[in-house]
Amino acid sequence: MTTLLRLFGWIIDDTSTAIYGNWFHDYSLDTLKCALAAAKFNIRHVWNDLTGSGFNADGDWIAVAAQKVF
Repeated sequence: MTTLLRLFGWIIDDTSTAIYGNWFHDYSLDTLKCALAAAKFNIRHVWNDLTGSGFNADGDWIAVAAQKVF
C-alpha cells in the first residue's frame, strides 16, 4: 500500500495559523472497514468523495464518517 500526506499551512492573521493534512492511502472499502474496526471505529456513512457524492465501488475516492466505539 502507498501512503501520501499533503500538508497545507495558512497564516490567517498576525496571531492565527491553520494546518490541514490530507492523507491519501490506497484502501478498498473492505480493507478500510477492517482497519477502522481494528482501531475500534464504526463507519457511519460512506461517500465517493468529499463533496458528498454517493458511494461508487468503481470510484477513485472513498470518504467516510467514522465514530470511535468506547
